Amino acid sequence: MAEHEIWKRVSLRKGYQVSNLGRVRSIDRRILNSLGVHCLYHSKILKHQKGPNGYATVNLGKKYMTRYVHHLVMKAFRGKTPKGKEILHIDGNKKNSRLDNLKFGTRWENMQDVVRHRYEQAWYDHAKNSNTQARPRGVV
Repeated sequence: MAEHEIWKRVSLRKGYQVSNLGRVRSIDRRILNSLGVHCLYHSKILKHQKGPNGYATVNLGKKYMTRYVHHLVMKAFRGKTPKGKEILHIDGNKKNSRLDNLKFGTRWENMQDVVRHRYEQAWYDHAKNSNTQARPRGVV
């Protein structure tokens, strides 16, 4: 079953919306160009880029207006980040900025998540590699 996508306005920059599925789009708008002619720009989904530390980012149209997608999602749907809290990715995937994968937590909780996800990834990688590696002769 397809999940219903809900769009909310990005308060940081006029003309953009963010969804509960972690997508960001520009909205239809008319802009007066340098020749004095009104041009219609249609809505489009913005491409995510890999930002510092691997988090998904988007460019909101102006120079130096690159923002983390998970910050935009949480601000639009949950409000301002409470003092002393950070935004945590529940599954540990920095690119997964869906609302159902984000929550507020303390710095300590965030660090515990990082350790847990690294352990889980290391275990997964080990299990995957140990099943596919060729075994030496005579070893069953």
